[in-house]
Amino acid sequence: MTVLMTVIKSSSPHPETPRSAQRTRSFAPPTIPAKVTNSYRLRMILVPGNQLPWFQVRDQLNSLLRGWSAYFSHGSRRIAYRAINHYVRHSVRRFLVRRHKVPSQGIRRFSFEAVFGELGVQHLR
Repeated sequence: MTVLMTVIKSSSPHPETPRSAQRTRSFAPPTIPAKVTNSYRLRMILVPGNQLPWFQVRDQLNSLLRGWSAYFSHGSRRIAYRAINHYVRHSVRRFLVRRHKVPSQGIRRFSFEAVFGELGVQHLR
């Protein structure tokens, strides 16, 4: 499903913007089956019983994220990437809290900067 949006280039406050100041951009929102499949693949990597060292888990996760970025690379990516980054950050935090037996939710220990910076998970932009 492709949705066409009209984007206005000028900052004119008038609703009667000339046709030359408009352009059409395609936007393809992610489909429901794609979301379900991708979230399932992420859960299979971050299962509680995964005993692999973190660098191997991270490499599998980054490979999956590179595939997602290629899939969502056409059209406007901001909404899809924001949702994916939020879901990945939340899932990685839950996985690491269980693995390290942290008594809290691990929000400070596994913050946004820690997950996408120190731990090396790919941040989609």
